[in-house]
Amino acid sequence: MFKEFFLKELIGGLKRPMVWIFFALFGLFAGLAVSSDSVQIGGAIGNIHKNAPDVITQFVLVFCFFGLLIAAAFFNNAALRDIKFNFNEIMFSLPIKKSGYFWGRFLGALVLSTIPFLGIFAGVIIGSALSPVFDWADAERYGGYELSYFLNNYLLFILPNMFIGGSIIFFLAHKWKNTIVSFVGALVVIIIYAITG
Repeated sequence: MFKEFFLKELIGGLKRPMVWIFFALFGLFAGLAVSSDSVQIGGAIGNIHKNAPDVITQFVLVFCFFGLLIAAAFFNNAALRDIKFNFNEIMFSLPIKKSGYFWGRFLGALVLSTIPFLGIFAGVIIGSALSPVFDWADAERYGGYELSYFLNNYLLFILPNMFIGGSIIFFLAHKWKNTIVSFVGALVVIIIYAITG
């Protein structure tokens, strides 16, 4: 049953425009920050390559703060959809395992919440390619890429942040069955992240 709930959550979420709108927004901001000195994310880049691994990590960390609010929407929807439509009592009267149901929904929301962050990587690549062509910045300001630049950021920052924040949001949504409580929980997580640095 886990596979069915996971795929239903994932495919249903990919059909909604919210995932792709945030993907495009993250990509746009990252692309502008890489291609122009007028747009800064997390401070000035300095004299290193504009698409250096450190710069990409800086973008990812800044967007992780805002991404928790986006994640709140995905996890809240996954947790409360059946309750919202009064289908939860029917769902749990069927012979399904609760663990497959909850883990399928949770991991589907986790994957969906990380997709907009891939827009950062796409924005950096596209911005780095277009900037020298349109003469926004010198070609010497850009270096090459390795898959590890993106993979490390995804595995070390995006996935753990969304997992921890999403776990809290998913728990709060299930416990209190209220959208406002889960979004307040997301704000509390953001404040804790900001305080702890």
